[in-house]
Amino acid sequence: MVQLLDHIGIGGNRLIAATLARAAWRLSRETVRRIRHERRTHVPAPVMGRRALISRHPNDVWFADLTTVRGPFGLFRWTLAVVFDGYARLPLGWRLFRRVPTADTLLTLLDVAVAAHGRPRILVTDRGVQFTARAFRQAVRLAGIAHRFGAVGRPGRLRALNAFGEP
Repeated sequence: MVQLLDHIGIGGNRLIAATLARAAWRLSRETVRRIRHERRTHVPAPVMGRRALISRHPNDVWFADLTTVRGPFGLFRWTLAVVFDGYARLPLGWRLFRRVPTADTLLTLLDVAVAAHGRPRILVTDRGVQFTARAFRQAVRLAGIAHRFGAVGRPGRLRALNAFGEP
């Protein structure tokens, strides 16, 4: 995030630290200076000749995923559904479910994110039953969003790169 703010010209070390502090990221001016001058990581070539999915601006590529969250002492389990922007790496919408959500409830979450942030060009999901359901796929297609799936058993094969070419 520091390198992104530096790249778009937000300001110097002190201004970037103050901007991040408003977002509850506590970094000192010296830490910001060090991060700004770090070498950007090299992005490896895509596996097996498949081109990487590049997110060039906000609302270009979104990711949606589900994860199980265990409660205290393992007594409860919730399912967390999150929609992320692939460029900014920020959550655009989330919801915590007591039971595994259906395709309709995930469409509601996606609709809320689209209403708040605009429509993405591509939505990347896994092959969970909620995302492969006919109702979900048709609604995404009717909204004018291209729906892509991550590669099964190949973590990182389909990834979005930000403007720096970083995953």
